[in-house]
Amino acid sequence: MIKKPRKASLDEKKKLEKELKEVRHRLARALADYQNLERHFRDEMKQQVFLVKKQLLEEVIEIYQVVEKMLVRKKDNDLELIRSQFEVLLKRWQVKRIELKVGDKFDPHLAECLEVVKGKKEDIIVEVVRPGYALAGRLLRPALVKVSKKLT
Repeated sequence: MIKKPRKASLDEKKKLEKELKEVRHRLARALADYQNLERHFRDEMKQQVFLVKKQLLEEVIEIYQVVEKMLVRKKDNDLELIRSQFEVLLKRWQVKRIELKVGDKFDPHLAECLEVVKGKKEDIIVEVVRPGYALAGRLLRPALVKVSKKLT
């Protein structure tokens, strides 16, 4: 004998609709939480990759600058070749030198003030001691500069 499905009462229907609405709400909330977690994880991974690249590239830049200093003292074709290979490597990794020069306004987001010297104008770079570098538009290493201050 086959049982006929019984008809749900109006109260049961309302109760089931309420439960369904609650389950849908919890599901939507869980999905939103998952998407937020996924985004947070992606952002964290990007930050970790940046920090690893930064650490490695800071060391590469130190060696690159030693080669540049050696070339200032003595011209050498082998050193020129090494420097050009470093430049290709840095370009491939999207590392760019921060172009600061004497007379530019001091920007604490791009440079660190190594020394304050007496000058005619306020917050003007009077010497670039060490160039700075950026990695894909983010500061990798700030420049070191000497800055003028009006000292009275």
